[in-house]
Amino acid sequence: MLAPQLEVARSSGLPRHVTVWFYVDLVEDVADKGGVPDAHREWGATHDFPSEYFVSTVHAATSAELAGGFDLELLERYRLAMVVCGLLAAFAVWRRFLPAWWALVAGSLTIAASHFATRFVSYRPETFGFVLALWSTWLFDEALERRSKRWAALAGVVSASSFLAHAEAWFLTGPLWLGILVARVAFPDARTEVPAEGGTEDGDEDPTGDRGEGGATAPRRRRIGAVVRPLTRPVAVVAVAFVASVVVLTLAGDGGSRVAGQAGLAEERTGPVAPIPAGDPTWTLHGALYREAEIGTPPPELRSIFVDKKAREPFVGLRMQSREAQLGVLLLLLFVLPALRRRPSARAARAVLVITITAAGIVAVGMVFTFLYSTYVPQRLGPQRVIPTYGFPLAGLLAVAGWLAATRLSALWRRWKGPGGRVGRAVYPAATAVLSVALLLLLTPGLGGRTERLEHVAPIGPNLSETAHEAYEWIEENTPPDSIVMANGYTEGSIGAVSNRLGWLDGRAPYLGNEAFRADSIRKLLDARAYFRDPVAERDLLPEEVDYVLVSTARGSVDLGGSRFAEGRSQVSDSLDLRLVRSFGGDQLLLYEVTRGSRERSRAPSRTMMQRAFLGVSP
Repeated sequence: MLAPQLEVARSSGLPRHVTVWFYVDLVEDVADKGGVPDAHREWGATHDFPSEYFVSTVHAATSAELAGGFDLELLERYRLAMVVCGLLAAFAVWRRFLPAWWALVAGSLTIAASHFATRFVSYRPETFGFVLALWSTWLFDEALERRSKRWAALAGVVSASSFLAHAEAWFLTGPLWLGILVARVAFPDARTEVPAEGGTEDGDEDPTGDRGEGGATAPRRRRIGAVVRPLTRPVAVVAVAFVASVVVLTLAGDGGSRVAGQAGLAEERTGPVAPIPAGDPTWTLHGALYREAEIGTPPPELRSIFVDKKAREPFVGLRMQSREAQLGVLLLLLFVLPALRRRPSARAARAVLVITITAAGIVAVGMVFTFLYSTYVPQRLGPQRVIPTYGFPLAGLLAVAGWLAATRLSALWRRWKGPGGRVGRAVYPAATAVLSVALLLLLTPGLGGRTERLEHVAPIGPNLSETAHEAYEWIEENTPPDSIVMANGYTEGSIGAVSNRLGWLDGRAPYLGNEAFRADSIRKLLDARAYFRDPVAERDLLPEEVDYVLVSTARGSVDLGGSRFAEGRSQVSDSLDLRLVRSFGGDQLLLYEVTRGSRERSRAPSRTMMQRAFLGVSP
């Protein structure tokens, strides 16, 4: 489980993703202020603190406060701790349906070999939400089994915490809870069923339906009403606890601004902005962030449901490779379905039913989520935004298949040689060891002689370079605390997180934020691109608020922690408004100070913005 995660760790200690820096900036903000602040500084202004990551941010901030700071070392320790917690949570859930060893195999496949592995390569709120989602699932099933209102209330609270750590966690929680509820109705005695003599060597009933000479387990028949009625109260308590917890935690994460009836700080402090072009504003923002030439063109078509755009292969979760999908289908046909035809135990049938409903629910949620939106974001990923969680039920399916295969081999040996003997007792553990090791080596990246690493399986994307990190640290130590820095690229929050300074183009990408915030971000990005194209001719586009300009030159490929503008890598030095302060990485990265007294700044509207008639933007 840890091998792929340790292998992708960078020697510098810097995280693999660039989006991590915005989340780290939030954590440091909460830790420095000793609580949730009213606002957060990003994009050269002050905006409402994003409460949608409230729970994960507070947890990481508390860890940082206890550890004395959220440095790179703690960031890596926290990441690996989440991996271990994820394994424990996955094991706890799968133990509800599988023997202990196979539950451990399923948990390892869930964390190491599924799409979730890519979520654990750096600090991300959704990993914390995913771990909480698994624990809430364990609590939910325990509440249904105990018919307990207290356990149900706890499940609702933890599930709400998962939702407010990152809402994406509920893409898995909803289908998984539905599968557990249906399975509880279909097999009400799955956990309390007493196995007959001749059970498996693992101590559980034989899931394949084979029974020893002691007789078969007598199923208990109940009316549907008698089964459903005791479950309604725990389900109702879970729903009430979830809604109440979401409301309370949302108010707590608001920093008090909305509770006191104040206006949103984003609309209040950013001021009026030019209207954005008609059409899809998220596509316009995407172009301003990454490829300006795409602005004004129609967005691409919705991505296919089951085919990954890069790999062009079926996309079902485990490593996004078609052979794993074929292996899962093969095991399903060879072991699971024949076992169902042989009167399987309630526990085995319940496991398969939960997995089937969860997998179908994930696909359904992906479809619904996609068609609820008509904008490029979130439709740029299509249902695959959700479908990667299909790796969770597929990991369980592979473990169920291994369990069934091991018990089938043991049953066949007993029929051939009889139930006694030292060799007969060793058949099940030997088969279990061989099958589980084979699954782990076959499916885990970097193991079993496989050459592909985790980042090859799912490309991690751009990273903050060590040169840029060095520059940000120098800025923190040698510039005034209230300085504003503008880089020739979108920096994803890295300037705020590392240098503790306000970045002009630094922060979250407000695709689905309020319109004023998004429009202001588009305006700043387009003006910055126009300025860096010709800093001498477009000197009026250098914002008055900016104190320092950071430029990644054409001499190197320094990653600023996000996108990088192709413009402005050679002409910035000709600007009379800038004075070179320091260079980094052999002149690959240059830091300039804005010289306020060098000229009289024009306060006229941006000529570039006025000339963009094709965008429908008015001055």
